[in-house]
Amino acid sequence: MNSKYLELIKHAVKSFNLKLDDYNVLLPACPNEPSIMAIIAAVADAKNIYVKTSKHSVMENIYKTAGEFGFDNIRCIEETKPVLLSGMDIVVKGGEIDKIDNLFINQLSKKSVISLFPENLDFGDTEGINVEACDKKTIPVAGIDPQDKNLNLYKYFSNIVLKRCYEAGLDVFKSKLFLAGHGSLLNSTLELLKAAGAVVYVYNLQSTSDQAHTLKHLPEVDAIIAIDYPQTSGQLIGSKGVISISDIVDLNPSVKIIHFCGKLETGSLNFGKIQYYPDKINQNSINLNIRELDERSLIEIATACLKIGEDLTKTPTNSMNLNSSVVTYKVLNRVSPVLSGRTFI
Repeated sequence: MNSKYLELIKHAVKSFNLKLDDYNVLLPACPNEPSIMAIIAAVADAKNIYVKTSKHSVMENIYKTAGEFGFDNIRCIEETKPVLLSGMDIVVKGGEIDKIDNLFINQLSKKSVISLFPENLDFGDTEGINVEACDKKTIPVAGIDPQDKNLNLYKYFSNIVLKRCYEAGLDVFKSKLFLAGHGSLLNSTLELLKAAGAVVYVYNLQSTSDQAHTLKHLPEVDAIIAIDYPQTSGQLIGSKGVISISDIVDLNPSVKIIHFCGKLETGSLNFGKIQYYPDKINQNSINLNIRELDERSLIEIATACLKIGEDLTKTPTNSMNLNSSVVTYKVLNRVSPVLSGRTFI
């Protein structure tokens, strides 16, 4: 990690007003730059910082970076032992902290909080966490609200969609694109693609538009972009989808499909020799990887995850201090109401 990263981290810690004084935190190693979250916590004055990793190359990277920046309270651990977990204030789930089961939760104190830092950036996904056990121990599990207007997560997502278009060989400036999705992500992506010079046709999954609109433009587009997020229950592209594979084969067999989120009938796409990107598709969540973010975006999101932890540790009843948070989030293991912080920057 170079000095540029450290300056970005200092800026993010200041912007988010992150203060981890006297807190013990358990963190995952970050993709690309393993020490990022640990250095963020150190700059925010955390007391003891533990990074769970079994990879010795990652440990060497983290200790080297910590030494260069003068932080002596960062330690790498391969196992989470009861004596360590019992004194933990904030646990960030991600990386090799991928299984928070009943045993793990029982070893935490009731003052602990769990913040999500998922590799696919789906902050509503609690897979690998025993949510019921967290409820019994009144330990909150929280993730960033993707519609947070200050963090603007959808802006990062839209940039990744644009990047994937280029990776698929599309000259966006000269392309005609069909965008299928809904909500804020649809609007953000539409704005970015139009700014890049593309001609964009939109199918809003939550509108009353019919199939005729889709079929009218299908023969002329270079790519179909699937951004059904938050994901609806229906099939987006398939025999029962909004867009029929048989129509694609008949009307535009050379079209490319750029997938971000949404259910696709991949078997039929392969049978019809329809190209889709990336080649491995997660049907039930966002189909991206945190490694696709640039360094600024990664640092801002990692800082926001720690800010969630700070907020929740300062509110023992898990009711929000509405004047403290600079990032909105959702406590995912509360049936009613869903609690959220308040943005004020």
